[in-house]
Amino acid sequence: MTDVTDILSNYRRLRAALRGQPSDVLVEYKEKLEALIEEVKTEEAELAEEQKERLAKIEEIKALMAENDISEADLGVLATVTKPKRTPRPAKYKFVADDGSEATWTGQGRTPKALKAQLDAGRSLEEFLI
Repeated sequence: MTDVTDILSNYRRLRAALRGQPSDVLVEYKEKLEALIEEVKTEEAELAEEQKERLAKIEEIKALMAENDISEADLGVLATVTKPKRTPRPAKYKFVADDGSEATWTGQGRTPKALKAQLDAGRSLEEFLI
């Protein structure tokens, strides 16, 4: 809790903090506190009303689902439908890897180390086309 809430929640601390204040200042504090209380009550009432409306809409949707014989599981199935993955790109280049095996590369992404070493040695990429 903050210092203000510590003071406000303890009568003795509140009295000690406000000791020596004239009564007109205390009345002003009281009015500000009452105005703040009214604001908070209004906000809480609005939130409760929004929650009540939301629950009413949920019940309305459940009733429509029951009328149309739709279950919550049906909605879950709809949510999990995903776009099919694209097919992998075909290999565009074939080269001999460092271990002596043949390897392929689509031409996208980073150049494989073995192919890069051969390119750095002076060979051209066109030599490796499939």
